Order: sequence, then structure tokens, then C-alpha cells
Amino acid sequence: MADHYNETSLAEVWGSRGPEAILAEQLRNWRTARGWSQQDVALRMSKNFGYGWHQTTVARIEGQARPVRLNEAVALAMLFDVDLGQVLKPPQVTIEEIDSLRRREADLRAREEQLAAMRDHVARALARAHEEMAVVERTHRDTMVELEHIRGLIYGSGSVGSGFANIARLCGQLHGDAYVEVYQPEVEPAKETTQDQT
Repeated sequence: MADHYNETSLAEVWGSRGPEAILAEQLRNWRTARGWSQQDVALRMSKNFGYGWHQTTVARIEGQARPVRLNEAVALAMLFDVDLGQVLKPPQVTIEEIDSLRRREADLRAREEQLAAMRDHVARALARAHEEMAVVERTHRDTMVELEHIRGLIYGSGSVGSGFANIARLCGQLHGDAYVEVYQPEVEPAKETTQDQT
């Protein structure tokens, strides 16, 4: 029975890259996405799985200068919390794309912080505006009460003309005017009535 896979079908699976190239690229992508250095990966592989890896070991694997044993591939999958099949699965994004996404993430994070600061500033301004509005409303109510009181004194008095004169004098005092001329209605003198002489 002939083998199902041949060189052509393997090329279709891996493309122009082989399994070691895919693993090296995945290792670099996962490490970069987590913000780990090559030294970080080496320390974790040594501490968690007992492999005597060094920074140069990771660098050689990523540079495809050192093959990875099957046990090491399993350990890498466990270290990065991925399925073993993903170790040899071509990555969906490249290193350049990851770098671009990380820069975009940083830009969005900075933008979010800026918007949060603007939101807090607007919230404080609104609070001050509400306080100022409350003061204006109280002052307006007090003004209306005083206005109604003054109107009652003016229009409730016996002489409208004298009332206007008092207001004029008051305005003159308030504005520093020597004299304020106001309209005073002319009052016709009362006609004398004569009794018929009998």
C-alpha cells in the first residue's frame, strides 16, 4: 500500500516553509505577544520542565539553527497554553503584524486614558454648572419676591406720581445721578363748585 503523503502533499500542507520554520515562527510570535524575552522563555523551560535551555537556545530555535525535540515541542505547547497541533500550525499573523497590533493597542490605550480624563473634567464642570444654576435660581426667586414687594408699594400707594418720584430718587442714588427725570402725570386742579343762591 502506497504512502498517502508524498513530497508534493507535504508542500501543500506546509507551503514553502517546513515544520521547523513554522515552529520557530510560532515560538517567536507567542513570546512576543506575551512580552517575554528569549531569556524569559529559557528560564521557564528550565524551571518548569527541567530543560537546560539558555537564551542562546531560544535564539537558535527561532533562527532555525537548532531543531526541537518532540518532548520540547510538547513542553512549549504547555508553556504557552496551546494545543500541540498549534505548535506546527502556520500562524495567522506575522511578527510584523503583531508589532503593528501592539502599537495600535498602545495608541488605543493612551486614547482611552485621554478620554477618561476628559470625561472626568466634563463631569466636574457639569457639577459646578449645576451648583451655579442653583444659586442663579435662588437669586432669581429672591429678586422676584422683592420685585413683587416693590410693585405692591408702588401701585398700592395713594399717589402714583409720588411713588414714581421716590423710585426716581432711589435710582439717582443707586446710579450716582444728580437728578432723574421721570414722567409724572399731570393732575388737573379741582374745579370750584358754586351753590345756587336762593
